[in-house]
Amino acid sequence: MQDEVGFPLDASLHECRTYGILIDWLEALCDCWINDCLKFDSFLRQAALLAPEADLKNQFSRAGARVLAQFPKMKQCADPVDVACRYIMARKRKRA
Repeated sequence: MQDEVGFPLDASLHECRTYGILIDWLEALCDCWINDCLKFDSFLRQAALLAPEADLKNQFSRAGARVLAQFPKMKQCADPVDVACRYIMARKRKRA
């Protein structure tokens, strides 16, 4: 994903692999959703091409399903994906 500002995803992935840094794709997907939903589909497509081993669509849907299973009332929210992403990111921040 080439943005007006920022660093291209393919270059970022190359640098991470060069230095042995593991990417938390679930966090990247949730962060992309929260910060700019309009570019989420583009990010998902490009990331899936660059890192097919991550199985991003299934990883994202499994995490969302786990959150919805824990909080069944969340399905009644206006945007359950947004709520699930915010929940996942909050949990990750607490662990850090």
